[in-house]
Amino acid sequence: LLVTILAAAAVTWSLAEQIFDTNFYVLWEATALLKGDRFYRDFYQSGWPLLSLVSAAVQWVVGYRLIGEFAMQAAFMAASIVIGFHLAVRFSRSLLASLCTTLIGVLLLLSTASFQFPKLFFYAVAIWTAWRYLERPSLPRGVTLAAINAIAFLYRHDHGVYIGAAAVLAFALARIAHPSTRRWRSSLIEVAAYSATVAVILAPWAAAVQANEGLIDYARTRAAWGSTWSAESPFRKLLRLNPQHLIAGSGLSRDGSIEWLLQV
Repeated sequence: LLVTILAAAAVTWSLAEQIFDTNFYVLWEATALLKGDRFYRDFYQSGWPLLSLVSAAVQWVVGYRLIGEFAMQAAFMAASIVIGFHLAVRFSRSLLASLCTTLIGVLLLLSTASFQFPKLFFYAVAIWTAWRYLERPSLPRGVTLAAINAIAFLYRHDHGVYIGAAAVLAFALARIAHPSTRRWRSSLIEVAAYSATVAVILAPWAAAVQANEGLIDYARTRAAWGSTWSAESPFRKLLRLNPQHLIAGSGLSRDGSIEWLLQV
């Protein structure tokens, strides 16, 4: 309860610095949905359909106000801090140490853009559910992890890819940690249940995409869009901006012919 109050207070305190359009970039899709438009048929959807649907639901409740979007984002961010605190307690076995480190996370919320809430929330939930599965591998726990994987994919596709890779790792580590789970029959059943859960959750979305854009074209265009806007490695950027490379590539002589470089 204490961590929840602190996290919610930190996010609310940052409200004055958070009311900017970049923190509400899905609102135009949400309002379009509420006016009757549909994904893939009436406008280009960049790859976060469930995020837009949740935003539309919140706007329907609060009546086209920014405070609804911010409250939704703040709730997810506060929940991620609470889950992180829970994981810290389980890992360290120290309530005091977990509280101290969690306070650092709470302070970081003050400078964290609110639109980053899916990253904070879904990866924390994925670690939590994967940890529970590793403790005692079972079909229900595996299905829960599959549901988190599919929902994260619908929130933003790359989140689903990363969490899916973590789920595969958890499945493999469970076979190492628990010899009783190494039977082929039980392993195949868990893999089939995981795949079926993901397929059922993604089926409506996949049907909508196939009916309008086609899944192949959708994957190709979103991959190109994602690579265009993906963050460049700072080390690669430093290498690219190295003046030595610029001078070497320009053919400058050693006689002081620097005019071309100055013009650039």
